[in-house]
Amino acid sequence: MSSIRAAQSILQYPHGVALAQFERDLIRERTRAGLQAAGERGRRGGRQAVVTPYKLARARQHLAAGFNF
Repeated sequence: MSSIRAAQSILQYPHGVALAQFERDLIRERTRAGLQAAGERGRRGGRQAVVTPYKLARARQHLAAGFNF
């Protein structure tokens, strides 16, 4: 911006900021709409569970048997 005169930069800067904020708001709206549509189709977000029901049952068996590792 050093090549732009100060008066021009003062005028242009708020417009650039407003455009960036507008673009960010559009991204936010599209993301929320996509998540809502996925939820209506029964999709859930986030990571899958690391501990499967099988692993949980085995851990409980080991605890009941006295293992404490």
